[in-house]
Amino acid sequence: MNTHVQPSTYEAQPARVDGKTAMRLFFEQKAAEHGVKVKVLQTPRKTTPLVLIRQAIIFDLAVAFPKAGATAIGRLIKRDHSAVHNSLRMEAARRGVEVPVTRWARSYDIPQIIAEHDAGIPIPEIARKHGYCDATIIKLIRAHAGRAV
Repeated sequence: MNTHVQPSTYEAQPARVDGKTAMRLFFEQKAAEHGVKVKVLQTPRKTTPLVLIRQAIIFDLAVAFPKAGATAIGRLIKRDHSAVHNSLRMEAARRGVEVPVTRWARSYDIPQIIAEHDAGIPIPEIARKHGYCDATIIKLIRAHAGRAV
């Protein structure tokens, strides 16, 4: 089973298209694919089918726009960042994949960073190589490797 989620080609799209951001257009497209209106997804309703669709769309947004933070995704969906993180965990478990990382690291760096850590390379060296601070590498390893650093 493939446990690594590749970023979609959608992140290569322009940042603004006809006055709307690419992320907003992607959200509208996904809502239409699920047969739900954007306004309905942004309501506080918590019926099971609606929650499952909302979580799937949040997951797709995080994969398609890995540089967008949980706050930006939440602002679009009208949820707070903790609801976005919870949705990512729930949907990743349903799909049987790793939780996509939002903003603080690029999702395609994760396997290599964890492999380098497992190989015994010091955290400051890994951080320097990938362009992150030490705290980000530690946070990433804890989140995705399930081990204390």
